[in-house]
Amino acid sequence: MKKIKEEMSDKEIDDLIKQTKELITYQNKVDTKKELNTLPKLSIKDIPTTIPYLETKKTKIKGMNAFYHQVPTNKIGYLRMYFSLNCVELEDLVYVRLLRSLLLNVKTKSYTPFDLVKKIKTNLGSFGLQILSNPSSKEECRLDFAVSTSALLENIHYIPEIINEVLLTSK
Repeated sequence: MKKIKEEMSDKEIDDLIKQTKELITYQNKVDTKKELNTLPKLSIKDIPTTIPYLETKKTKIKGMNAFYHQVPTNKIGYLRMYFSLNCVELEDLVYVRLLRSLLLNVKTKSYTPFDLVKKIKTNLGSFGLQILSNPSSKEECRLDFAVSTSALLENIHYIPEIINEVLLTSK
């Protein structure tokens, strides 16, 4: 900001100060009733009384549960995978957290960490690794290791390729 100000003329600085004062005055002005009436309004009749539920198709892929939701996503595909951590002892969960931190920062069979991140950013919309707690009942909580991805439908084939690279070939 200091550098930008040094490059401005006195007139430009004065104009900027004037614009800022005008903006503050405009922002602090109380709207008239006529101005407020130009805003769109909803009546209680405009609010739906039912909730549209997402249709879920349950299937199995190589013995694992899979759920599919058909929703409009503007030609973006999403995939979330959950791996149960219930088999991990409580004192070992710190290593799962370490693993999550390391997976995108170590070499894989085919990529350096830099090249892997570049491939992900070039071909996917998102790629994330998380540890999630999911309540399974009032008394119990389930821990999952989650992989979340998204890609344009034209790049959807990169999702399994990158997941396999990260989860199966990290060094």
